[in-house]
Amino acid sequence: MADSIDGLLASDEFRNSGWARVASIAWDAAQMTVDVAIDAGQGGPTRARWRVTCTGVREYRICDANGGGLKMSGHDHPAVRQYLDLHGRLRMESPPKDANAIVGPLWLGHRRLVDDWIEFDRYMKLPFEASGVIAEGPRFLLVEYAAILRTQSLNATWIPLASKVKSRAADLSMLHFGASYVIAEKFSAARVEQDPNHG
Repeated sequence: MADSIDGLLASDEFRNSGWARVASIAWDAAQMTVDVAIDAGQGGPTRARWRVTCTGVREYRICDANGGGLKMSGHDHPAVRQYLDLHGRLRMESPPKDANAIVGPLWLGHRRLVDDWIEFDRYMKLPFEASGVIAEGPRFLLVEYAAILRTQSLNATWIPLASKVKSRAADLSMLHFGASYVIAEKFSAARVEQDPNHG
């Protein structure tokens, strides 16, 4: 029986030194399914298996199947927030004397705000466009870029894009496991019977 992801995170097998390991991942037309084995510590015997169903997937990165941890993050996490914020453009009022000189401060500010959850070039328009538009993306990120440009004696204006307002699904969240993650509208989890012949 499927339950919220909380059942897995609150399970005794996971809470008591459990090590989460991705056993398999599958896609069908509408959802991603992640089978998770909960081991007794890293490399220990498998205590339980869970099937996590991710519906309404917006983004995923699968690069680490044996990270150990599992964590849910909500709307305040930058990887999730980029899908919920109003999107717009950041336009510089006049071109910088040296465009290359402002990339460093913008990159540092970007890393300070979102760490490596969002690639620097995802929303930044490099090389800068002649129109003065230097970025197009979520408001929280572009407002930070504008503040950084002001420290460089440059002015930039944030312009909302009404046609690019994102769906504001209140339950959009992220399941983070090791260095991997899935951002989706809904997560559910169900305990799976273990095959005694496979650990």
